[in-house]
Amino acid sequence: MELALCFRHTVRDPHDGIAATIGRLRELTREGHYAYYVDIARFMAALPLDVRYSARWIAGQQATRER
Repeated sequence: MELALCFRHTVRDPHDGIAATIGRLRELTREGHYAYYVDIARFMAALPLDVRYSARWIAGQQATRER
């Protein structure tokens, strides 16, 4: 649900709420399960990745972001 909410914030109000929603998503994935959801949310919002927590993308970050 948090990932869907990130999409909504990106489409409707990109600056209001996206940081808080990504923060909640990061908290939910802190044990490593589905941690790539945070990267996907940041890709949708055209935000840079936080390299400390970023997943390793097989095709590379830029190719994944462009998709």
